[in-house]
Amino acid sequence: MMDVLVGNGWDVWLLDVRGYGRSTRPPEMDKPAADNKPIVDTATAVQDVGKVNLMGWSWGTAIVGLYQITKWTDGASTLG
Repeated sequence: MMDVLVGNGWDVWLLDVRGYGRSTRPPEMDKPAADNKPIVDTATAVQDVGKVNLMGWSWGTAIVGLYQITKWTDGASTLG
């Protein structure tokens, strides 16, 4: 999916959630979520854009949905 989006001229950021299954658990996961800067803030700053479109896959749909209802800011324009 990312290849298709990039191939059509979109900038794509991928967030890989570590700490599940057999992967190592990063120290950031032991901190409250509020202490970890949302990727939306980073992406909008780096790409110098006002808003981004969010899309989740598998477990990511729950993360994106939770972000939408708890932290929705002007940094995200649509949810997919």
